[in-house]
Amino acid sequence: MIIEGHANAKINLTLRITGKDELGYHKLQSVFVFPIDVFDTLLIDTEKEFDESSGYILGVDSVDNSVRKAGKILMNTFQRKLPYIEIEKRIPIGSGLGGGSSDAARFIEMVFNIWDVSIKDRIQSIKFFNPLGSDTIIFLYQYLQYMDTNALFIDGTGIDGIVRPISIRELRHCYIVVVNDGTFLSTECVYDNFTGPFQPTLDITMFDFNYLKDYHNSLQKSSISLVPQIQNVLLSIEVTNPYFFGVSGSGSSCFGLYDSLERAKGALKSLSIYGYRFLKMSRI
Repeated sequence: MIIEGHANAKINLTLRITGKDELGYHKLQSVFVFPIDVFDTLLIDTEKEFDESSGYILGVDSVDNSVRKAGKILMNTFQRKLPYIEIEKRIPIGSGLGGGSSDAARFIEMVFNIWDVSIKDRIQSIKFFNPLGSDTIIFLYQYLQYMDTNALFIDGTGIDGIVRPISIRELRHCYIVVVNDGTFLSTECVYDNFTGPFQPTLDITMFDFNYLKDYHNSLQKSSISLVPQIQNVLLSIEVTNPYFFGVSGSGSSCFGLYDSLERAKGALKSLSIYGYRFLKMSRI
């Protein structure tokens, strides 16, 4: 039996770095959304067992990919056999869209469905997957606890801190165009290159157009200093007259936010002339 699942990308509408914790990890406040039409496809074969070829991505050396790491944690923690999985990759690797992290989190959720794990036990298990990194933990909250929302607010490091749903009000009716020019950008390098300043912590209960006007991405300057061509991508998005645009997370992917389908389609058409590696329009 083949079971199919979608692992969505993530977009950071905003990202404010507010300091560091005692271990040196950056603390942030960020609003994550998960575009419904930007995803990888996971194919689980329940008739075959998880092995060293599970999590195979065509054309990619994926020996240590996140899905395999998630599988090892699942087997070691729960002492149960896993099914075989393959990944149809659509989210570019190294694009800052969280594809690998999302793949791992969705695989965990699909395995829990097969095992018929209770909601309570799923949520309590999230801590076991901390070694997979903060993005995977955030996706796990999305897939295991907050399935009925498409926007999460993070206040902390992801692994430590608050992860909760947030109302995005009229932004729910917007469209987003995601752009990546093929640049691979290391998240670790972007954080290491960040020189400040830290932003004050805000009490955010909901998120709308007014917040977007005053929000920003603390890592955007760092990303552009490492990869100057990101600025060219942003300029190409700016001329399409988005309501809001910027670098997502640590980059290298950028996005434009549009308040109507017509505007988003127009932007998609205008941006298509540049031959970007990845160009996709989606509802938030």
